Amino acid sequence: MSDPEPPRNCCKNCCSMYYRDWTGLCRGAPSIRSVDVIHKTDGSEDIKIIDIPASFSPPIGMLPKGATDKSFLLVKAAVVAWKLLVLGVESYTIAIDFAENTDVFRLGYLTVLSYLFATVYSLLSLANTIFPISTVPLAKPSTVQESTGSASVQIVISNNAYVQSSSNYDEYKVSKRTSITWLFFTLSALTQITVTVLYWALVYDGGTPGLFSILAHGVIFVLVWVDGLVINRIPVRLSHWLTLCLPVLVTYTIWTILQSPLVFEIDIPFFDDDRIYPVLDWEKSPVFSLGMVSGLVLVFTPIAHTLLWGLSLAVRRYVDVDANEGVDEAEDIELH
Repeated sequence: MSDPEPPRNCCKNCCSMYYRDWTGLCRGAPSIRSVDVIHKTDGSEDIKIIDIPASFSPPIGMLPKGATDKSFLLVKAAVVAWKLLVLGVESYTIAIDFAENTDVFRLGYLTVLSYLFATVYSLLSLANTIFPISTVPLAKPSTVQESTGSASVQIVISNNAYVQSSSNYDEYKVSKRTSITWLFFTLSALTQITVTVLYWALVYDGGTPGLFSILAHGVIFVLVWVDGLVINRIPVRLSHWLTLCLPVLVTYTIWTILQSPLVFEIDIPFFDDDRIYPVLDWEKSPVFSLGMVSGLVLVFTPIAHTLLWGLSLAVRRYVDVDANEGVDEAEDIELH
């Protein structure tokens, strides 16, 4: 007879990556760290270290081991060409938008802010490929006693990080360049999908859309998501919706109220209508406007961010520890 299956620890299974991402703030866990903690069905923890250079500085991590220098340079040239294409589309969108109207009030529109966020991200993404993120340690490495059958190994973590335990968050710090890229991708990815859905659902009134409308409300959205999740493999944290995206969206909502005739009635220089978005009438329909904004911010954006998180989880690149030969690769693992 085979040994009976050990009982599943429900509480441990619930304390999975999904749970830890959302509750990290309550535990005082910094969200910009190069570590994932996965809870297995047997109740144990598996600490996976995100390969920061492979996630932020392709083509690192894209080629198999043993690839020639020539192959690496060819792939790097292709990645640089792709990132220049993305940046070129964003720059062209900015040019045709501000060529039509250079008034600074253009910065008051969420669409404009979203493609500016995307442009900053793309500049950082291109720089990270041309000048790869360093893997040279700045501090004395720590030793990790990881069970691998009969061996204990020292895991050297990329991007100046070393791992000791799942609670020692300072061991997983990443560089400022990595942090800024990470945050700008998350912000641009969420705002891009938001303005794309809002435009085609609420603003578009039929007919043939203009080139700017197509670029700013669809093309850039696709390019940013492909670049961040396929070319790069940037890990998205659920808690970043609460700590980064929500404050930005709430601040923008406050701006639309202050700009409206309800408060300061700030004139829009290039439109007769003083409402920045006609569908948001804070003066005559405050309840409807509040309900629509609440649904957008508190329902749609968390769903979109969870989708972004799920896609990033499926493609993450982790540090490969060759010493893990004694670990059963078929071991059942739950991810929530």
